Amino acid sequence: MPADEKLKNNEKKEIESATSKATKDSKKLVKTLRKTDISQEENSAIRYTSILLRGRHLRNPDSVSSYLREKGLSDEDVAAAEDALESTLQNIEIPESILRRNPTVDPIKQNILYRNIKQNPDIWIVGANRHEYSYDKFEDVTKQLNSIFKFVNDEDFGVETNNKETENWAIGPVIYGGNEWLNGHSYNAIINSRQNFYEDEDVDTAIKKSLETVKTDIRFVLVKYYSILTTLLEHIDTEVPDWMLRFDQMLEMGSMRYNRIKLMSMGVDRSVAVNLYIPDEVEDVVNYLQENRSSIAPFYQRHLENQGIF
Repeated sequence: MPADEKLKNNEKKEIESATSKATKDSKKLVKTLRKTDISQEENSAIRYTSILLRGRHLRNPDSVSSYLREKGLSDEDVAAAEDALESTLQNIEIPESILRRNPTVDPIKQNILYRNIKQNPDIWIVGANRHEYSYDKFEDVTKQLNSIFKFVNDEDFGVETNNKETENWAIGPVIYGGNEWLNGHSYNAIINSRQNFYEDEDVDTAIKKSLETVKTDIRFVLVKYYSILTTLLEHIDTEVPDWMLRFDQMLEMGSMRYNRIKLMSMGVDRSVAVNLYIPDEVEDVVNYLQENRSSIAPFYQRHLENQGIF
């Protein structure tokens, strides 16, 4: 079986497993559907299924009743669920095409972000280019996103979540690590930085926590919510800098320099790409590297050869 087909099958099984668990407790499911904010629902299956049902209702309201009946809900509970969905989703403005991109993120939360962006888009823009980027602005936007989606604890904004999505307990280390990652810091530099901050932490723990921060907190959680943000910014009437519309990609790849991102997208390892000197104004990055091959360290040359750059 091809890998992508296997992945889809596994994802389908997870969805079916969660919805089966949730629909066995139909009363609690309906009670949860009546809430506007379900982010603190402790039962993950109920929370997950509620989000999926909200998305299904927005795409095709008529499909909800048949789906729930297939799951064994009584006519009374089906009607109650439909009524709950109708009442909580009646003011959704966000385009359905955007909701389809993020089916596991609560549509109500996405809609709150959409309204906030339309009201004041400027406060959601980290910068127009990397020279305008600042830690403070990245921190501000990330904290604003978290105040809506509540993916990690933030005492400053009064966010206390029972269902954090990050490995770190608080938002501070997530933002700090995200800033280092965006600025092209190596894994060693990120680990050393953590050791300097947590002086009592042993080396193995520092390595483990640093890798978890990058993999989960930055490249999964932050990328997910910044992806929603950039998609929404792209769909408003206000002109948004192209640099900002790529910000989620920069978070994913770990650099704010287009030429480095271009190399990584061609298969060059990030540890190599971020250490190569390439002026920002260079348009043909491959040609530039080929013309300046003699100035590149032998180890990097071998890697670039293996990736077909040379």
